[in-house]
Amino acid sequence: MVYGGTIRTGTYDGQPLDVISAFQAYGQYLQEGQTEEAEKKRYNTIRRSCPGPGACGGVRVILFLRFAISLRTRIREYEYSF
Repeated sequence: MVYGGTIRTGTYDGQPLDVISAFQAYGQYLQEGQTEEAEKKRYNTIRRSCPGPGACGGVRVILFLRFAISLRTRIREYEYSF
């Protein structure tokens, strides 16, 4: 599989979750004092934030920019080769 679509959203305690929710859960875990209850909530949130395979929608943008920069570099090398 080259590209299986963007990452699906998950749910936990009736709340929709996404990739950002995983980062926010870790920040909340640190803020709550790293208790066992906070660890359980953090673990479940991260585990359910991205339920299954997928890719970040921004990967296509990054690959395009990488191609454009590479192409511009090659054109510049060609211009200065004479």
